[in-house]
Amino acid sequence: MLLEQLEIMIPFLFECVSRSQLILLVTAHYEMNQLIFTEASKFPIEHVEALIDELNAQWLSSLSVNEKSIVEQLPASDLEIEAFRICRSLAMVEDVQLERGSFYLGANNLAQRLGETKYIAAMILEAFCELDILKVVKKGDSFQKERPLEKGRRRKATIYRWLPRLPEPSEKPGTRGADRNQT
Repeated sequence: MLLEQLEIMIPFLFECVSRSQLILLVTAHYEMNQLIFTEASKFPIEHVEALIDELNAQWLSSLSVNEKSIVEQLPASDLEIEAFRICRSLAMVEDVQLERGSFYLGANNLAQRLGETKYIAAMILEAFCELDILKVVKKGDSFQKERPLEKGRRRKATIYRWLPRLPEPSEKPGTRGADRNQT
Protein backbone atom coordinates (compact mmCIF):
# COMPACT_ATOMS: atom_id res chain seq x y z
CA MET A 1 0.00 0.00 0.00
CA LEU A 2 2.82 2.45 0.80
CA LEU A 3 4.55 1.97 -2.54
CA GLU A 4 1.27 2.51 -4.41
CA GLN A 5 0.69 5.75 -2.50
CA LEU A 6 4.23 6.90 -3.23
CA GLU A 7 3.75 6.16 -6.95
CA ILE A 8 0.79 8.60 -6.92
CA MET A 9 2.12 11.18 -4.48
CA ILE A 10 5.66 11.66 -5.79
CA PRO A 11 4.82 12.66 -9.41
CA PHE A 12 2.34 15.24 -8.12
CA LEU A 13 4.78 16.66 -5.56
CA PHE A 14 7.65 16.63 -8.07
CA GLU A 15 5.87 19.36 -10.02
CA CYS A 16 5.06 21.40 -6.92
CA VAL A 17 8.09 21.40 -4.63
CA SER A 18 11.85 20.93 -4.50
CA ARG A 19 13.46 17.53 -4.07
CA SER A 20 14.25 18.22 -0.40
CA GLN A 21 10.67 19.33 0.34
CA LEU A 22 9.30 16.31 -1.53
CA ILE A 23 11.38 13.94 0.61
CA LEU A 24 10.29 15.77 3.78
CA LEU A 25 6.62 15.50 2.80
CA VAL A 26 6.63 11.80 1.88
CA THR A 27 8.70 10.98 4.97
CA ALA A 28 6.19 12.84 7.15
CA HIS A 29 3.36 10.93 5.44
CA TYR A 30 5.08 7.64 6.21
CA GLU A 31 5.82 8.57 9.82
CA MET A 32 2.27 9.76 10.52
CA ASN A 33 0.78 6.60 9.00
CA GLN A 34 3.43 4.07 9.97
CA LEU A 35 0.94 1.84 11.80
CA ILE A 36 -1.05 1.16 8.62
CA PHE A 37 2.02 0.50 6.47
CA THR A 38 2.65 -2.98 7.84
CA GLU A 39 4.46 -4.14 4.69
CA ALA A 40 7.28 -1.64 5.17
CA SER A 41 9.43 -1.97 8.26
CA LYS A 42 11.41 1.14 7.31
CA PHE A 43 10.88 4.05 5.01
CA PRO A 44 11.97 3.12 1.44
CA ILE A 45 14.11 6.22 0.81
CA GLU A 46 16.02 4.48 -2.01
CA HIS A 47 12.73 3.87 -3.84
CA VAL A 48 11.69 7.51 -3.33
CA GLU A 49 15.02 8.84 -4.63
CA ALA A 50 14.89 6.49 -7.63
CA LEU A 51 11.40 7.74 -8.50
CA ILE A 52 12.52 11.35 -8.21
CA ASP A 53 15.57 10.68 -10.43
CA GLU A 54 13.32 9.00 -13.02
CA LEU A 55 10.86 11.92 -12.96
CA ASN A 56 13.72 14.39 -13.29
CA ALA A 57 15.07 12.56 -16.35
CA GLN A 58 11.59 12.56 -17.90
CA TRP A 59 11.19 16.25 -17.12
CA LEU A 60 14.54 17.15 -18.69
CA SER A 61 13.67 15.19 -21.83
CA SER A 62 10.30 16.98 -22.07
CA LEU A 63 11.95 20.43 -22.25
CA SER A 64 12.10 22.28 -25.54
CA VAL A 65 15.52 23.05 -27.02
CA ASN A 66 15.14 26.65 -25.83
CA GLU A 67 14.24 25.57 -22.28
CA LYS A 68 17.14 23.11 -22.17
CA SER A 69 19.56 25.87 -23.14
CA ILE A 70 18.12 28.07 -20.37
CA VAL A 71 18.51 25.29 -17.80
CA GLU A 72 22.11 24.75 -18.91
CA GLN A 73 22.81 28.47 -18.38
CA LEU A 74 21.38 28.54 -14.86
CA PRO A 75 23.85 28.49 -11.98
CA ALA A 76 25.06 25.04 -11.01
CA SER A 77 22.82 25.15 -7.93
CA ASP A 78 19.89 22.76 -8.03
CA LEU A 79 17.77 25.44 -6.38
CA GLU A 80 17.43 27.55 -9.53
CA ILE A 81 16.70 24.47 -11.65
CA GLU A 82 14.04 23.36 -9.17
CA ALA A 83 12.52 26.86 -9.19
CA PHE A 84 12.56 26.73 -13.01
CA ARG A 85 10.73 23.37 -12.90
CA ILE A 86 8.15 24.65 -10.41
CA CYS A 87 7.47 27.85 -12.38
CA ARG A 88 7.19 25.94 -15.65
CA SER A 89 4.75 23.52 -14.06
CA LEU A 90 2.64 26.38 -12.75
CA ALA A 91 2.69 28.03 -16.18
CA MET A 92 1.36 24.84 -17.78
CA VAL A 93 -1.75 24.72 -15.58
CA GLU A 94 -4.80 26.06 -17.38
CA ASP A 95 -6.58 28.88 -15.54
CA VAL A 96 -9.65 30.51 -17.07
CA GLN A 97 -8.83 33.79 -15.29
CA LEU A 98 -5.34 34.05 -16.76
CA GLU A 99 -3.73 34.02 -20.17
CA ARG A 100 -2.03 30.72 -21.08
CA GLY A 101 1.42 30.55 -19.51
CA SER A 102 0.54 33.00 -16.72
CA PHE A 103 0.36 32.04 -13.07
CA TYR A 104 0.18 33.42 -9.55
CA LEU A 105 3.26 33.10 -7.37
CA GLY A 106 4.49 35.01 -4.36
CA ALA A 107 8.03 34.89 -3.02
CA ASN A 108 6.65 33.40 0.22
CA ASN A 109 4.99 30.58 -1.69
CA LEU A 110 8.06 29.83 -3.78
CA ALA A 111 10.15 29.90 -0.60
CA GLN A 112 7.89 27.26 0.96
CA ARG A 113 8.03 25.13 -2.17
CA LEU A 114 11.84 25.30 -2.21
CA GLY A 115 12.36 25.07 1.54
CA GLU A 116 14.24 28.38 1.48
CA THR A 117 13.80 31.92 2.75
CA LYS A 118 11.56 34.52 1.13
CA TYR A 119 14.68 36.56 0.34
CA ILE A 120 16.26 33.69 -1.65
CA ALA A 121 12.98 33.02 -3.48
CA ALA A 122 12.58 36.71 -4.34
CA MET A 123 16.15 36.80 -5.67
CA ILE A 124 15.43 33.78 -7.89
CA LEU A 125 12.22 35.33 -9.24
CA GLU A 126 14.04 38.58 -9.94
CA ALA A 127 16.86 36.71 -11.71
CA PHE A 128 14.30 34.80 -13.80
CA CYS A 129 12.80 38.11 -14.90
CA GLU A 130 16.24 39.47 -15.81
CA LEU A 131 16.99 36.28 -17.79
CA ASP A 132 13.68 36.59 -19.70
CA ILE A 133 12.32 33.39 -18.21
CA LEU A 134 9.49 35.23 -16.46
CA LYS A 135 7.77 38.55 -16.92
CA VAL A 136 5.77 40.30 -14.21
CA VAL A 137 2.24 40.82 -15.51
CA LYS A 138 0.86 42.36 -12.31
CA LYS A 139 2.66 42.92 -9.03
CA GLY A 140 1.07 41.42 -5.94
CA ASP A 141 -0.36 43.36 -3.00
CA SER A 142 2.84 43.34 -0.95
CA PHE A 143 4.43 45.49 -3.67
CA GLN A 144 1.58 47.97 -3.71
CA LYS A 145 2.37 49.90 -0.54
CA GLU A 146 0.09 52.80 -1.45
CA ARG A 147 -3.00 50.59 -1.09
CA PRO A 148 -3.37 49.21 2.45
CA LEU A 149 -4.92 45.76 2.71
CA GLU A 150 -8.61 45.82 3.65
CA LYS A 151 -9.66 43.89 6.73
CA GLY A 152 -10.52 40.27 5.94
CA ARG A 153 -8.90 40.35 2.49
CA ARG A 154 -5.94 38.12 1.66
CA ARG A 155 -2.92 39.44 -0.15
CA LYS A 156 -2.70 38.51 -3.81
CA ALA A 157 0.42 37.03 -5.30
CA THR A 158 2.25 38.50 -8.25
CA ILE A 159 1.11 37.29 -11.66
CA TYR A 160 3.98 36.07 -13.84
CA ARG A 161 4.06 35.02 -17.49
CA TRP A 162 6.33 32.19 -18.59
CA LEU A 163 8.29 33.48 -21.57
CA PRO A 164 9.83 30.35 -23.15
CA ARG A 165 7.49 28.49 -25.49
CA LEU A 166 5.32 25.99 -23.63
CA PRO A 167 4.30 22.67 -25.18
CA GLU A 168 0.76 22.65 -26.47
CA PRO A 169 -1.71 20.95 -24.10
CA SER A 170 -1.77 17.89 -26.38
CA GLU A 171 2.06 17.69 -26.15
CA LYS A 172 2.16 17.42 -22.35
CA PRO A 173 3.76 14.13 -21.35
CA GLY A 174 1.14 12.98 -18.82
CA THR A 175 1.81 15.67 -16.24
CA ARG A 176 -0.90 16.71 -13.86
CA GLY A 177 0.27 20.22 -13.08
CA ALA A 178 0.76 21.95 -9.76
CA ASP A 179 -1.91 23.61 -7.70
CA ARG A 180 -2.55 27.33 -8.03
CA ASN A 181 -2.96 28.70 -4.53
CA GLN A 182 -2.80 32.45 -4.42
CA THR A 183 -0.52 33.12 -1.48
